[in-house]
Amino acid sequence: MRKLYSFLQIEIASKQAKSLFLRYLILVSSTSTILLFSRTFYVLYVIDKTSMASIAILFAISYAVQSLIDYPTSNLQNKFSTRVIYFVAMSLYGLVFILFPLADDFNDFLILFVIEGITRSQESGTLNSWFDNNYKHLIADEDLEYEMYVGFTGIMMVIDSTLSILFAVLGGFLSTYLISGRKMVFII
Repeated sequence: MRKLYSFLQIEIASKQAKSLFLRYLILVSSTSTILLFSRTFYVLYVIDKTSMASIAILFAISYAVQSLIDYPTSNLQNKFSTRVIYFVAMSLYGLVFILFPLADDFNDFLILFVIEGITRSQESGTLNSWFDNNYKHLIADEDLEYEMYVGFTGIMMVIDSTLSILFAVLGGFLSTYLISGRKMVFII
């Protein structure tokens, strides 16, 4: 574990603070890898069921929904807690994954992509907010100049980007060469 703490630049943090860093690392990494791994499958699935133009329109609508409600819904974190909002977002992602194999036409996918836009608006910044708030309570006294914070978050971006690329490529490889039925991926 010492090598991991050294790599993450958190070796001087307290035991409780190290636990926070590791939980954040696991949450961010697992969320990114699962979402990017599955995105490859569902993009190909939508193209198979509709068309290339349809997937572009669906993504545009989904991102428009996210853009329109991202800022107003960020206040929900203040009213409730980041854990509740993150739970809601992950539950909505689960709902989308469960319903995806049942979708057969553009209108079905439109509903799912709107839900996904709402989901991304809920997820957006939630983990960062949770980490920052807990960091201030647990570690602010240990890291007055935020050197540990800056080092760790920089490494986190590299880890997250690397895992995202790897799992997007892996998802593409599996969906092209190994898995004939994409519906099974959504169930998994």
